Amino acid sequence: MANIVRVRTTAFIDDDWILFKSTPTYGMFFEGNNRGFTYDSVDQPDKYKMAQHVVANFATGAVNVYSEVGPTRQRIVWFNGSPDTISTLLTDTGEMTYTASMNSAKTQATVYLRGASNNPAVDGSPNIDWEYNVVINSNGTVSVTGKHDGFPCHEIWKKVDSNVPKALYTFQKTNLSALFGDMERSVNVSG
Repeated sequence: MANIVRVRTTAFIDDDWILFKSTPTYGMFFEGNNRGFTYDSVDQPDKYKMAQHVVANFATGAVNVYSEVGPTRQRIVWFNGSPDTISTLLTDTGEMTYTASMNSAKTQATVYLRGASNNPAVDGSPNIDWEYNVVINSNGTVSVTGKHDGFPCHEIWKKVDSNVPKALYTFQKTNLSALFGDMERSVNVSG
């Protein structure tokens, strides 16, 4: 039996910077997270745009969920040679919700995660979205069903006690337009 099982969901942009808009006088870029798939982004907000971290403690029967957003850095590159303008903004976690429970036998935790966060530098920008139903068992197995947007990259990891984390799901982003409309990517994984 596992004592503690962690499940981590993150959305991140694998690019260093992405061009958002270009005019004859400037280019507007947003900083990505410049990384590949990894569990090691806990307490490192520059490595994700949005994250939810579940900790199921089967010894105590507690289930804790932490919702986090990473910073949004905007860079304006002036084509006339003026110095770049860089600003940093942070969206909030107000649209990131969850419900969590542990059964009375302390053998199974059930968690619903709703992640939603947008770019605070762009008025009316669409959210990065996900909805996941997570079942965590005391034997260390985890199942996740749900859906997410096709942008940016998404990953779901599990870590049982002090063992090496295991990737349950990885998704390489499509394009920025996938943020608009419904969540079009389905998830159904276990391990």
